[in-house]
Amino acid sequence: MPSVKHSPPSLKPMPPSPWLKKAINGIEYWVYILTGLCGINIRGLAKLCGVDHSTIREIIRNAKKAKGEVGGLRETELYNLLKNKDIFLEKVGGLSPIQQGGPVKIIVLEVCLIFISYFILRSHF
Repeated sequence: MPSVKHSPPSLKPMPPSPWLKKAINGIEYWVYILTGLCGINIRGLAKLCGVDHSTIREIIRNAKKAKGEVGGLRETELYNLLKNKDIFLEKVGGLSPIQQGGPVKIIVLEVCLIFISYFILRSHF
């Protein structure tokens, strides 16, 4: 039987990620270390706000519609707070970390604070 020679696998070091991720109590906080821009993913923000992640997605979808990206929508209090804001880090600087093969939608810190404040004021503790 002839012997088969296998070439050694090419071991290329992975470049260090410019993203720093810290998960605390199931909430993922992200920082782009080259610029200091930071934010939270949609599910984490929803958890902080005490709502389902679909609520955050729907609000963002409606804000985009109202912005003219998709269509028209009547103005609401939350829309007015989100008006003219870049919601995702990818809009701010083309930044989006990759996790499990796909981009992660990171909501800009300023927008996270708007959501958190909005839901805190409406909570009935």
